[in-house]
Amino acid sequence: MIKEEFSMRDIDAFLNSLVNIDRNSLVAILSSEVATDRQVVNSAKQRTASQRARRRIAWIECGGNTIVKESVRNTGSPMA
Repeated sequence: MIKEEFSMRDIDAFLNSLVNIDRNSLVAILSSEVATDRQVVNSAKQRTASQRARRRIAWIECGGNTIVKESVRNTGSPMA
């Protein structure tokens, strides 16, 4: 798992943004996140061991860069 560091300023900004959000919007945001996470889990379950290994290697080689991870996710190749 990758450890991300957050500054107190980031956390404070996040908490302040939550103050101004209504319940329905928060439910919609969280529901969207859940749907996205379920899709990621379902697609991961359908990959073969060699596909998972290729993705892991590509992710390590790019240093965990999100843009490259997205490219690999969409095309199966870190070069796309």
